[in-house]
Amino acid sequence: ANAFFEVRPIDGLLLKANFGIDRNYQKLKQYMPTTTLYGQRENGAASIAQGDNSDYLMELTANYTKQVGDHNFNALVGHSYQLFTYEMFSGKSNDFITDGFLYNNLGAGNAKRPTVESSATKSRMASFFGRLNYDYEGKYLAEVNMGYNGSENFAKGHRWGFFPSVSAGWTISE
Repeated sequence: ANAFFEVRPIDGLLLKANFGIDRNYQKLKQYMPTTTLYGQRENGAASIAQGDNSDYLMELTANYTKQVGDHNFNALVGHSYQLFTYEMFSGKSNDFITDGFLYNNLGAGNAKRPTVESSATKSRMASFFGRLNYDYEGKYLAEVNMGYNGSENFAKGHRWGFFPSVSAGWTISE
């Protein structure tokens, strides 16, 4: 789901707030009965696994455009923040006295080593960015970009980086 709001407080200025969420929930239930080759070898095998992923996004931007004679300017500044979460749980067992339980009673299995696993992670990314576009009579173009981006996934002391770029162009047809 995404939602955004735009406001034009003065001529040429567009303020925008964008919010998004992406949720993904999965659950897998499986039973291999003794009537199958694998199920016969394990005397019935059951498993249940579930995962829950979330991705939250917030972007705030201000975009200003201005024309002065043959000079055109477009400036953008913004901030982006993203949060990712993941949780997982699974359980497995085998050696059931009956196929009747299916995956609904893992505790009824007589497995020598039933398996239970779980994990959870959380990470964040953020960015502060800006861009300035300039053109003269639509012929000569220039652009400057700057980004200061960070992520928790990198080692402490190396989580943030500055990423500048500059470009220039000429529209030959003009």
